[in-house]
Parts: sequence; structure tokens; C-alpha cells
Amino acid sequence: MAKRTIPLISLITIIVFILLVVLLILLNKNKTTITGFTTETNSLNQISIENNSFNQTDSIGDKFYGTTEMHWDHMPIKYKLDEYCKTRWDGNLSKNIKSALAYISNETPISFVEVESGEDILYTCNPELKKIADTNTLAEVELTYYVGTNIFQHGTVYFYKSYTCYGKAPTLFVHETMHLFGIEDKTKSDWLDIMWSVEDIGKNCEQLKIIDEDKKYLEDIYGK
Repeated sequence: MAKRTIPLISLITIIVFILLVVLLILLNKNKTTITGFTTETNSLNQISIENNSFNQTDSIGDKFYGTTEMHWDHMPIKYKLDEYCKTRWDGNLSKNIKSALAYISNETPISFVEVESGEDILYTCNPELKKIADTNTLAEVELTYYVGTNIFQHGTVYFYKSYTCYGKAPTLFVHETMHLFGIEDKTKSDWLDIMWSVEDIGKNCEQLKIIDEDKKYLEDIYGK
């Protein structure tokens, strides 16, 4: 009885099909999105952390490779203000952002430098770029990281409205920037914590600050 053989063209078709299935699985894996957001009226932000299509598989160039936390791999952090931040509300948005960054630098190991291109963080105050439908949202944060690593790749902060809570520093601007370093909103915390959720953050506005717990978290990563 003669052996039946699979034609070469059929074999190639099967192999191509298997490769396509594997490729689709890998692509879907790299599209994982972790989202969290406050749902209260006048919510401060929506935080979105997404995989980036770039691959960085080793720690070469990572100044803070010793940590297992999500982190930036260098200092200072380069930031850019778009034209809307520079001009809206007579330039007050730009002043508030810079004041917030100065406060964070004074309280933590984080340092910043302003650039015109090649930024790590983009601050945009263009209301037309609003990412979600909630018209009460004041600001949002997006972060991307390199696939297969714990290294942030790029951050964007969207400011849509002004916020009158200033205290030790412009609260909204400090609050949003801290999200770019892995600091999350808190619903139960030190009553002076600048990372309180929106339902509480306005209660002690003039005294709000970066609390010691968050300072230590950043010190353990970037204070080396």
C-alpha cells in the first residue's frame, strides 16, 4: 500500500497558518492596558499605563537597574510644555507646572530639565485633546513603558481646567506629576497627603504636601 504524503504547498500553508496564530497571540499580549481612574464628580485624573511597541530587554543605560519597581532609567527627567500651557490663562499654567516641578525636586531625589524636543514627559493644556468623555475631569495622565521591562518610556499629562488649590505648591500639578513616578491616588491616608483622592483633596488645601511614605518610595529608587 503506497504511503500518502502531504503536498509541499499544503505543508507550507500549515506552517504559515501556525506562525500567524503565534504572531497574533504575541501582538495581543503586548497590547495589555492597565487603567485606573476616579469616577467622582470633578475627578482629578484618569491614569493609563500601556505597553510600548519598543523592546528594551536589558539594563544597559539604566542608572537605577537595582530596583524592581516601575521607574525612569535616568535623571534628570526631560519635560516639554506645549504652546497651550505657555499661553492659556496668561501663562499661569506654565508657571504652575514649573512651580510644581521645583517643589518635587526640593522634596525628593527627582530632578527635571526643560527641553524643546526629545522629552520624557509632555505637558499639554490643549482642551481639544481630552481623552475621556467626562467633562468634569480636570487632568489625566498617560504612561508608556518598554515591553518586558520595568522602565517607563514616556509620560503625558493633559490639563483641561485650572484648580484653585495651591498650598505649599500648585496641588493639581504636583499630584499629576507624581503619578508619572508610580505614586497612586489614595482614599485613606495622612490627611496632609497631596495624593489624596479628589473627594478629600480640597479639605486641607493649604497644608497638603508629599508625605514621608512617598518620599521614601522615591528615595529607595532614585536616591542611589
